[in-house]
Amino acid sequence: MDMGFLYVFALWYGFFFCNLGTWPVKILVMIIGYWIGSRRDLRVEIALGHVLLSIAFVSMYVLLSLPNLRNSVNGDHWYHIQSAYEKILAIVYAEQGALHTYAVRDILQFASAIMLVLTLAAHQLYKSRPYWSISLLLGLGIYLYNSYPVAGYVDPHPVLRGLPVLFSGVAGVDSFGFRIQGFLAIFCLVLWLSLRVWPLKQKLLLIVFSLSIPLVYFTAPLVEFSIWACVMLTVFFIRIVDEEELTDRDLVVFGMSFVMAGMIRQTMLFGFATLLLYCFLQKRYKSLCQCLLIGVPVYFQIFNARHLINPAAYVPDEKFLNVPTHLGLLERVLYSMQPVNLQAVLASTGLSLLGLVLIGFIILGVKERYRIAAVLALAAVFSWVLFHAIRPILWGVPRYQSEYIVPLSLAGATLLLREFKKAGGLCLAALALFNVVLIVQFYDVMPSRVPDYPEWSSGKTPYLSELPFNVDEALKKTFDGCGDSVYFDGTTYGNFPVIFAGVSLHRYLKISQVRPEEARCVYHLYPQHISGGFFNAQRNSTVVLEKR
Repeated sequence: MDMGFLYVFALWYGFFFCNLGTWPVKILVMIIGYWIGSRRDLRVEIALGHVLLSIAFVSMYVLLSLPNLRNSVNGDHWYHIQSAYEKILAIVYAEQGALHTYAVRDILQFASAIMLVLTLAAHQLYKSRPYWSISLLLGLGIYLYNSYPVAGYVDPHPVLRGLPVLFSGVAGVDSFGFRIQGFLAIFCLVLWLSLRVWPLKQKLLLIVFSLSIPLVYFTAPLVEFSIWACVMLTVFFIRIVDEEELTDRDLVVFGMSFVMAGMIRQTMLFGFATLLLYCFLQKRYKSLCQCLLIGVPVYFQIFNARHLINPAAYVPDEKFLNVPTHLGLLERVLYSMQPVNLQAVLASTGLSLLGLVLIGFIILGVKERYRIAAVLALAAVFSWVLFHAIRPILWGVPRYQSEYIVPLSLAGATLLLREFKKAGGLCLAALALFNVVLIVQFYDVMPSRVPDYPEWSSGKTPYLSELPFNVDEALKKTFDGCGDSVYFDGTTYGNFPVIFAGVSLHRYLKISQVRPEEARCVYHLYPQHISGGFFNAQRNSTVVLEKR
């Protein structure tokens, strides 16, 4: 695997395939990417055994996650999926005459397979002919831009987040297929841990404990991207608490990895800042300058989104529970640290994870590794401020907590396991078993049955489920009663849900032209948060079918 290629390919996808930035910016970014990525020491040899072990672990994890993977995607999930396929849909619309009779989901699944094959082929060519590989990508990017133009990138979310969604589309353009994208991040974590030069028992125990953490278990199947931030920070924190010092090559690789993660999940900017802080405190000024240069693509991404409204941005007059309105940044952070708010955080993380964070700091203090402790402490403070500067309604969302509490706790778990091998191993094994009990208990508390659908009648008929909500079933019900005269309203972000029903391109285009005043039926989708314990980030939904 060549980290240089992954970095360059990520830049190509963001700046050419998704049309981020002006042409001078595109060329500048690709030149920087090629210059940095051409280093020969960025190649990583991975034995087949490590890959097979990682596949085995992730496959078992997928099987254990089937209750979540079978949930219908809804709400913001539709938004991310539709954004990922925007360019491909532009090509499909342009060539619709030849594709009219094919199911749209089959077309998109084939396009996902083509994207995966292109990536693998370009990577193989890059090993021996990097210049030709980059030229191939640039030529393809220019051709797609001229032949199938789309508007410039105007999304407040990071540009690269669509790539794992596209890759997961190979498994199927349906709820199960797209939820797999989070397990690509899990695969990266398991593979990296398997490559560590540790005793086999320690590696296996840390892998099992990591995957048993409820915050990880419930975040991975979401069509959201917090799991990528969780994995990236976990890898970095475990690496810096290990005794072996990072080389200049390691820091460059981490710089590239943080930039790619930051182009998937924007909160990784605070992770990139943590890397820069590490370089500064360790007096690695050359590596600091290299990482600053590597981060150029993310700067352009931030500049591009500066005028767009971030959905998580603080709204001064928004009312939520007893939180006062019109709070300043410092006031919000201080208010979030009141006991009632800390209890909400504790409900999702549990004492065990916070205890591991504390143990990690104690071990670093005893071993007088104050610089590493300072990096982790500042990362904790920075992340708390970041995730409590946003709208109070989003405070304590578990998938957000997975982005900083899980990495810090796994750093503590690593130190515990490395310093107290037998006792630490027994402790982590007991905690892993406790985590499994918590996950099982969650399913006992939150029933998973889908209620029966009443017969249709005139007027509005609501369908409110418990966990999970079968949006796909309600969609079939809509088509049974209304045919193609359906208008989609609410958080469906357009007509993309129709694709999941397996309609042909001709029928999809026909439904897309239906106006709200002409529709025989209106399909309203309203996502809601489940309140009730531990993982309130799970989505519940209300569908209202309005028959006219």
